[in-house]
Amino acid sequence: DFPSFLKLSRDKELEGASPSVRRDIRALRRALQAEERHYLYRDWQSTHQALFSKEVSERTAVLLDIVPGILIVLNALIIGISSDVAPDHWAWDAVEFFFLAFYVAEAVTKICLFGYRGYFFGPDRMWNRFDCFCICTSVLDAVVTYSIVWLASGESIDLSTFMLIRMFRLARLARLVRTLRFPLFRELKLMVMGVVSGIRVLFWAIVLLITCVYIFGVVCRNLMGETNPELATVAAASFTLFRCFTDGCAAYDGTPLSEKLAEEFGIGFVLGYVLVFMVITVGVFNLIMAIFIDNVMDSQLQRKRHDISTSADKMEIRLKESLLGLLLSSDESGIPESLRDEVAGLAGKIHTYEARVRTQFEMLAQNHVIIARSAFNDFLAETDFAAVLEEADIDCNEKGSLFDTIDADMGGLLSIQAAFVGFMKFRGPVSKG
Repeated sequence: DFPSFLKLSRDKELEGASPSVRRDIRALRRALQAEERHYLYRDWQSTHQALFSKEVSERTAVLLDIVPGILIVLNALIIGISSDVAPDHWAWDAVEFFFLAFYVAEAVTKICLFGYRGYFFGPDRMWNRFDCFCICTSVLDAVVTYSIVWLASGESIDLSTFMLIRMFRLARLARLVRTLRFPLFRELKLMVMGVVSGIRVLFWAIVLLITCVYIFGVVCRNLMGETNPELATVAAASFTLFRCFTDGCAAYDGTPLSEKLAEEFGIGFVLGYVLVFMVITVGVFNLIMAIFIDNVMDSQLQRKRHDISTSADKMEIRLKESLLGLLLSSDESGIPESLRDEVAGLAGKIHTYEARVRTQFEMLAQNHVIIARSAFNDFLAETDFAAVLEEADIDCNEKGSLFDTIDADMGGLLSIQAAFVGFMKFRGPVSKG
């Protein structure tokens, strides 16, 4: 009852209890306090996601992640094929109706699984709204197309001549953007995000290149523009220089422009041309590439750190649960049977899953459960535990040195708390500090 619960919160009431009872009660207090702080100070986004997200089975999640992505790519390929091969054949309309029916069924399935609020206001609300936009566009395309056919009263009509119909059909390709949300296309998403993050650098690179081309174009116009039509105006000279730097330095008649100017202006032009060509192609172009790559890598690293930060609570529970399972099932852990029974007995006594895992883990930590090197290496060899480490983005390629890295005092033994803290620190790429 409530008065008994209040007694457990005061140390004076526990003076007559046994040491094991006092130890367990204190561990339970710390776990409940940690749970309270977690729910009290977590940010609005986590609360919002918890309100609108629901758990689905692993098989259903895999189907929702893989099958739609494959069909979207297949749909895009068929759109390209139908543009060249019998574009007015009825079979293409049938195939498009199949894809449209699948997209509608996918949206309905998600609404049934996550609910209306979870679908339109949950963590994936922007992707789901984009899905609905694509579905509405396809439905509108079908309505407009068959309305025109019906109004034509059976007369032969070329739908491709209607700009609105063509725009609707090209809008189907927008579904390719949806592939970026699926884990199957994770690498593609990273490349696209890298290009997007480098757009600002690319803009200023274009400004730098245009400025250089313009300056040299003005010089060429004033020095050589009177006798060469390719350099007759500043615009023509700038475009000619751009062609010389990127494509090919050819005159309007197809002959090499550089050879023509070298014969006309002599060694002075040759030296100037070589110098400018090296400055632009070797200097400016490589500088642009280096800055662009550095910006992309930096943005990827920041995005990776953000993902690690946002998933810290989830991975805490995953790692603690995995370590609990491995220690309780291992004969080398040295956990007494009484402690095993106490830990197992908490399964049905604590309401939330996260609080139960934290409490069980805290009980083992308070009892100074240790992990030997041999047991640690056995843990790393477990397939399920390796999958959890991979999900947490922990690099375990050098498994032999991982224990020594976590074991700071080189004592050959790790506490369960030290192992957990070490794993959490190893998440993500290695950085300074």
